[in-house]
Amino acid sequence: MKAIVNILNRNEVTTIPVRNAKYIEEFSNVTIENRIINKKNFFSFRRNYEIFKEAKIIHTHHTFSSLIASIFYLVFILSKKKRYFVHTVHRNFESFSGFMKFVYIFLIFPFRDYIIANSYTTKLSLEKHMTASAFLNIEVITNGVDLNYFTDISRESIEFDTINMVNVGRMVKIKNQSLLIHTLKELRDRNYDATLDFCGQGEEYNSLLELVVDNKLENYVKFHGMIPEHEVYKILKRSNFSIIPSFNEGFGVATIESMASGTITLGSNIAINNEIIQDKELLFSPFDHKQLTKLIIKFYSNKNLYTTKVDYLINRVQKYTAKNTAKNHFSFYKKLIG
Repeated sequence: MKAIVNILNRNEVTTIPVRNAKYIEEFSNVTIENRIINKKNFFSFRRNYEIFKEAKIIHTHHTFSSLIASIFYLVFILSKKKRYFVHTVHRNFESFSGFMKFVYIFLIFPFRDYIIANSYTTKLSLEKHMTASAFLNIEVITNGVDLNYFTDISRESIEFDTINMVNVGRMVKIKNQSLLIHTLKELRDRNYDATLDFCGQGEEYNSLLELVVDNKLENYVKFHGMIPEHEVYKILKRSNFSIIPSFNEGFGVATIESMASGTITLGSNIAINNEIIQDKELLFSPFDHKQLTKLIIKFYSNKNLYTTKVDYLINRVQKYTAKNTAKNHFSFYKKLIG
């Protein structure tokens, strides 16, 4: 298949577009080049022109580099060689600020041939802000997880002597990780032997650390920071509760990783968790740590119920595999350029 280029602000192995590009290349004959356009190099017109000139499909993901791509959409609009400009929206559009919504609606989306939403929840959020003619060109392609990392799952080895909670994700306000610290405090006040692991980093780290210290939980909380995927998966496998308390998400990659790991996955009762998990018994209010505490105790106290739910989640995650993500992207690209 002809040249496809991902235009990114950054090229980190944990970035979703980079992971998806790896999956696509593994499961198809597509080669995707990841190219960076950011504030350090955006002014180099010749360099950036060469990137766009050689590509058949230009696939954007991040705001700043997408704005530069919009300029080149206009540069090439009269070109005899057709280039397809595509943008993937990786977050629920309702979580964007008013200013960012303006940027996308007027400066990015009009300069794209197609838009990909990473979930049906994201698609619905986009349709609220776009004309009918615009959202006819929205394709849903969900993210996926490489199940090869989770081939040695054994539910029989799950430890029930302690409550080992884990959260995987960036430390930002929308992820609502403070709820987990309050939940841990509640559990320990009820004399449950409970611990909490955080995998990720971000601007909320200091406030979360302060909350841990204020509640005298330093011995029961571990901040791992940004660690390799295989280390995250080890922590997921040895934990017995993975908790996603976010106020909003576009697609829960950490959710499907948790489901695949054989760890029971509890999520906030928001649209995307309803879409992915599809089990109300596994959802809780993101504003109520006491409700989450009761839910944890419910499953901790009933191993049969726990394993039943884990089996359900492992079966459910088969819908969200890396292979499916790759196949759906491949079909989409093929539809564009054959």
